[in-house]
Amino acid sequence: MEGEYGGRKSEGGGIIAILSMIKEDIEKEMKVASEEEADALKAYQELNADSQATVDALDAKIVSLGQDIAGKMKAIAEFESVKQNKADSESATDTFLEDLGPNCDWVDKFFDSRMEKRKAEMDGLQEAKAILAGAGAEGPTLVTVHQTVDQELQDLDDTEKKFQRSFLQARKA
Repeated sequence: MEGEYGGRKSEGGGIIAILSMIKEDIEKEMKVASEEEADALKAYQELNADSQATVDALDAKIVSLGQDIAGKMKAIAEFESVKQNKADSESATDTFLEDLGPNCDWVDKFFDSRMEKRKAEMDGLQEAKAILAGAGAEGPTLVTVHQTVDQELQDLDDTEKKFQRSFLQARKA
């Protein structure tokens, strides 16, 4: 077979060499791309973990601040309640004082004249007591001024006892 075609063997070797080089380049690029992908994935995972830790910390902070806000709102509500109670008490006191106003005004207006009238009444009672005790019609020889109501009452009790004796003594005679 002599006539057999052997082709251009030398030229075929060059194309195979070029294809081999392209194949090696692609394999190297795939290896480099895989390594870069692995590095990028690792960096992403680290960044994602850091970001998740930050998000978790911020979520915890939000919960903590929410609890702080709830506590402050409760304290504010308690202060508002105390404030309202004090306002209600003040209003009740003001109403009470307004209701007392007319009576206090009346006492203020008539106190001095009533005091003078009561003093004159007490003097008259002292004179009557002295007359009934036997001092005579000319009036009392000594008018006793008492420091307290209890002393006045005790003196009136003593006078009553004297009056009963005088009356009984006058009856026997």
